This record gives sequence, C-alpha cells and structure tokens, in this order.
Amino acid sequence: MGIPRHVHVTTRALSFLALGGLLSAATGCGLVRPSAACGRDRYGMPTCPVTVKFIESQPEAHLLYPGSTSLGTSGSGQTSDLFAGTTGADLNTAAVTTAPMATVYAWYRTWMAAHGWHPFEVGGLTGPGIDAEGYTKGTRESFVIQEDSQEGAKSIGPVVPPDLQSETLYEITFYIDPYQK
Repeated sequence: MGIPRHVHVTTRALSFLALGGLLSAATGCGLVRPSAACGRDRYGMPTCPVTVKFIESQPEAHLLYPGSTSLGTSGSGQTSDLFAGTTGADLNTAAVTTAPMATVYAWYRTWMAAHGWHPFEVGGLTGPGIDAEGYTKGTRESFVIQEDSQEGAKSIGPVVPPDLQSETLYEITFYIDPYQK
C-alpha cells in the first residue's frame, strides 16, 4: 500500500513553511539580506555588499587622464570571509599617456577637487620608489593614482605594447569600503 497523496502535499507544504521561517529568522538576524533592504548611505553608496557592477558604474572607476590608453582593468566586489573579515570593492586600471606624470597629477588634482574629493596621504599603500597621490570622498570612497615603471608593470600584469613603452605608465585604483552601521 502506498502513501496517500494528501500526505505528500502536506509534507511539501510544511517543508516550504519551515524553509520560509528559517529565511525570515535569518533575515531578521542579519544573516541573509534581502535585495529590497539594500539602501544608500548619506553619500549614495550601497548599504549592502558592493558589487563589481556597482563600482564599475561610478565615474571614477574609469577616470583616465584625457588621451590615455588603457592597458587593462581588474577588480573585485566586496567579499566576506570568516577568517579574513570583510573587504571592500575595488577597480584597478593601468594606462599610458604621452603627458609627463606631473601634468597627469595636476589634472587629477583639479578634477578631484571639482567633484568633492579631498587629498589624503597615501603613505605605505604603494611599493618602494613609487610616487602616488590619494583622494577620499565621504567616508567610504578612496582613489589612488600612481606612476609606475615598465618593471613595475610586469609585476601587475599589463602588457605594454612596444610602441607605447616610452610613454608615461600609471595606475588608478578606485575603492569603496564596506558599509558600517
């Protein structure tokens, strides 16, 4: 004799109710965040994990000195790890230009100031012998522009075509820290 059909239906309904109850409890405890709960902080940044798609949609993510040639972009969204904690989202672009680096830095200083960014001391964020300037906006955004050398470029991966190897090589990094209540 088989199990009556109404027992299967009842078991399936109870399973869905139990799963729904677990998700509701997890959401209330902050373990699972529904997408509808993702708001913005007072600076317009998401209060949920920052994705690569979001960071790529920001104007600073692709802010190259005019006339520059991009050599490639890499980035990552916000991640959380039980042992390492939560990291922010970032986008890094290597580029070359015919302009001297002093001119490139001056252009960024002007653009950043006009768009509400403030300088910050980059300090130990770069490697030895690498010149860099940093900017912050709000409480979670940072932007670093740094001059690089052909030797340095080899270590980060962009391949500089032979016809561009005599040009000024630089990198920009746009970073959004995780939301903190």
